[in-house]
Order: sequence, then structure tokens, then C-alpha cells
Amino acid sequence: MVERVHILESIERSETCILCYLWVRAESNYMEHLLTNESSKNPDVTKRVSDSKGFCNRHTHMLYKTSSGGGTEDGLGYAYYMQIAVRKIKEEIMALPARITKDSTSKGIASRLTRQRQSMNLIAKKAREALPGKRLCPACQFLWSYDKNEIITLLGMLDDAEFRKKFESSKGLCLPHFVAALNAVNESHIKNPSEVSRSLVHTELNLLQEAEKLLSEFIRKHDWKFSGEPYGSEARANFLALNLLVGAEGLYYNSHRIFDIPESK
Repeated sequence: MVERVHILESIERSETCILCYLWVRAESNYMEHLLTNESSKNPDVTKRVSDSKGFCNRHTHMLYKTSSGGGTEDGLGYAYYMQIAVRKIKEEIMALPARITKDSTSKGIASRLTRQRQSMNLIAKKAREALPGKRLCPACQFLWSYDKNEIITLLGMLDDAEFRKKFESSKGLCLPHFVAALNAVNESHIKNPSEVSRSLVHTELNLLQEAEKLLSEFIRKHDWKFSGEPYGSEARANFLALNLLVGAEGLYYNSHRIFDIPESK
């Protein structure tokens, strides 16, 4: 029920993709939650951070900016997480000098220079392996799980003909969320999958056609012959195209296959 309320709220408030609106809000809220004592001293949370050796690039930066904004224990939570990551990575990097010495002085038929190059390649490989953790970034994993729940909820709501009308007149979905929603239709256990899919495709085509029209008008008015004409809704064409094509900044950021939604573990 809570998810349904969120989606209805998003339809009323979002400027672009209704699921991106929820993603951005959840990401911001989660950053603040991570920085509370409740999270930063929670053994389950710190274990996930340890297993992932910290956070991905995006969420490390976001966490730092959030911790510097006040009201989040003055950066203490951030320091706890960074300490965990630094210690885990240090343990693996510490083993590299010994390996360099051993590999560089080993005997064999190959020339000394060849042995050194082989050793350096091995060291570089081991250094790369020291950075990724056994788990994905905790923030990315949370957002994917959250996003999947919202997609399944949206599909369930689209099973209702009245809601389909409401959705089709809304800001719809960005392309990444559109593809993710279509991929999830078969696992959503909805009664009318064909109608839901049709509604998704119909709405997306309308959004693409509208974006194309606004972009064409925006480009036309940049011609000196029409430069005196005032701008209308096409003034936001670039912003709308950005969000339609790729979604909110950071959406599915750390996924190897962008439209997959990893299962939570």
C-alpha cells in the first residue's frame, strides 16, 4: 500500500520519469540514513560495507557531500565507513611488496627483464583485484531492490484500467525504467500482462514523439530566421530528452547490464 501511495504522489509531482523521482528521493534518504549512528554502528550494515570494501564512486562522493551538509553526526558515520574500506584494502595491498621481491628475483630460463615485466603484470592484476569487494556497493544494492519493488507495484497498479488512463497521461517512464518494467511483466503475476505491456509501449512512444517535436522546435528557433520568436515548452527540450533517454543521474549506475535489476542477497 505504501508503494502505491508513493507512485500516486510521483505522478502528481514528478517533472519526468515517475520512477526516477522515487529513485532520487530514496537515494538521498538512504545517504542520510547511512550516516546516522543507528546505521554506522549496526553490525549488519558494517559487514556489508566491509564485504563490498566501501561504496562505489558515486555513492562515496554522495555520502561525503551528505556528511558535510550538517545534521549527520558531523561526518562521524562517513569516517567509520571509510575506515572499514581503508583497512580491508590495506590488508591486500600490504602483500604486494613481498610478491614483487619474490617474483623479480625468481630464477628461470626467461631473461631478467621478461621476468620483471611478468611480475609487474601480476602485481597490477593483484592490485586491481584488491579494490572490488565480494558484494556490490550497499547503496546500489539497496536502490536496485527498492526500484524493483516500485516497478512490480507499478505493474500491479497498471492491471487496473482506470489507473492505466492516469499513467498514460502522466510523465511516464525514462527508457531504462521502461525496459526494466517490460522485462518484469512476466514475473509480476498480473492478470492482464498484454494490456499492461501495451500501455507501457503506447505511453513511451508518446513521450518519444513529444521529445522529438520539442527538440525539433528548439533547434528551429536557433535558426537566425526565427530567432525573434519567443520560446515555449521547447525551452526545456534538452532537459526532458536527457531524463527520457538515460533517466535520473546515477540510475543503474553500477550495473554490468544496465537493464538488469539484481536480486537482493
